[in-house]
Amino acid sequence: MGVIPADLLKQYLRIDKRYSINPVEEPFFDVPTSLDLDKMEYTPPTSEQIEAQARENLAASYSEKKLKEELSYQKAVNDAEIKKQQIAAVLEADKQKTDADFEAEKAALKLKLINSGLSRSSVFDNAVLSIDASCQEQKQLLEQQAQSKINAVDAEVLKAEEEKNSAIANIEQVFLLDLEAEKAKLTDDVAKKQEEVLKYNNTVDEKQATYKRTWNSAYIAAQKQHTESATALQDIAVNQGYEIIQNYIFDDKTLFTKDYFLNFTPQEAVNALAAARTDFENQLGVTNYNELVGFFQERT
Repeated sequence: MGVIPADLLKQYLRIDKRYSINPVEEPFFDVPTSLDLDKMEYTPPTSEQIEAQARENLAASYSEKKLKEELSYQKAVNDAEIKKQQIAAVLEADKQKTDADFEAEKAALKLKLINSGLSRSSVFDNAVLSIDASCQEQKQLLEQQAQSKINAVDAEVLKAEEEKNSAIANIEQVFLLDLEAEKAKLTDDVAKKQEEVLKYNNTVDEKQATYKRTWNSAYIAAQKQHTESATALQDIAVNQGYEIIQNYIFDDKTLFTKDYFLNFTPQEAVNALAAARTDFENQLGVTNYNELVGFFQERT
């Protein structure tokens, strides 16, 4: 079982109102009471949110600058470690060479004293002690020289650390200055946005107010027209019978229904009219309904 399409029912209501004989009922007036305009909603951020946003905006740039200083310092530390390893390696090689040189000197001395028949004398023992002492002194000198070089390398690392700390402190000072500037910019942006929203919403209010005044005027006019029309139709109903008005209603509805279904194929129109026959007969009258169905059947 079908139903009458909503577009048709709306038009039928309009026709019923047009031919109403009740001058005090509401007129057919389907004009929206207000414009479909939405106001802008904007919640300004708090000062804490503004500062957080400002920090976020600046964070990447300043983190990159600080990282650059940290990497530069770490490179200095790594280079220093390599230098100290090299110094230690050279020291070890020099000490081994010193040991070898003095061992060779002792061997040569022993051979000389053997040839002189003094290899088991106190002269040999004292000479060996002297050579060992000289060897130890030489190695101590090498260690002192190596330590001096290591101290110089450590001083370079300390200087690099001081330069890093100074650079980072400067970066943080500049960051604080830029942070204040960024907060001021964001605060200004918020104020501009609030002004924009207020201006737009005021415009919406003005448009709504203007539309409401126009709507009221149009409604009053429609109400007046309905009252005048209903009063005249009431006279006709009293003097000539309501059937005349009912026929006006049936004829207007039938004409509109015909125009509506001309947008469909004749068979589709016949099917739709048949599916809601009882409702259409009530709206169009039995005679008009049958004529309308016949009109479309002739074209199938």
